[in-house]
Amino acid sequence: MKAITPSGALLRRAGTSPVTLGVLVAASLVAPGPALAVDDKPCAPPVPHPEYGKVQYCPLSRGNVPVYAGRKQESGIIGYLRKGGSANWFLGYQCRDGTIRLGRLANDWWAAAKADNGRLGWVPEIYFAGGGNFEPDAGLLRTAC
Repeated sequence: MKAITPSGALLRRAGTSPVTLGVLVAASLVAPGPALAVDDKPCAPPVPHPEYGKVQYCPLSRGNVPVYAGRKQESGIIGYLRKGGSANWFLGYQCRDGTIRLGRLANDWWAAAKADNGRLGWVPEIYFAGGGNFEPDAGLLRTAC
């Protein structure tokens, strides 16, 4: 089979040399497709809790994270998790529901939590450290919602 290559004149007009074009074509043949994001900061394994049986500590990307009444933004904020990092525990399950967007970030996974004011609700995983858009936390347990 004969290889089809663009003429030298076409390459010069495009500002590409035959060598550069060959390198680009070879690279495209071996380059992997888009990789799935990996959660490099998953929630910790469950630990005993006197009131809720087991909970999981999960790293947040910031403090003052809103806790919602339900798994949709329009359910309303009922409290906050004031501290960021891994200071907060979650009730050990996550569910998929309404999408939250924050700049270039977007997620539709929610984690059950207890706000600092004592009210139970849901935290959008857009505030979790690690992972990518529309991905669940790799360590937090999942449940049927």
